[in-house]
Amino acid sequence: METEVEFSGGNLGTDFSNAISLAGNKVTNLGTNKLSLSINASSGLFSGSVVDPSSGKSLKFGGAILQKQNIGSGFLLGTSRSSHVALGE
Repeated sequence: METEVEFSGGNLGTDFSNAISLAGNKVTNLGTNKLSLSINASSGLFSGSVVDPSSGKSLKFGGAILQKQNIGSGFLLGTSRSSHVALGE
């Protein structure tokens, strides 16, 4: 299944997203922006890191997936504000 991970708000220079492919617990980054993402299927939690294309800095993020709805939501902590992370179609 192909979907998007979207990063918005907070201290990000600009909103951005990465296309990914999900096959079971295996996540493949389909975007040009560096991204790593791990999903714990038993708990529904996800975590990872992404390079902010505006600053070039690697940032960590985390969240939870609502498996019946096929969406996830989380956060990315910035220097003074948090950004929203959305995982889904």
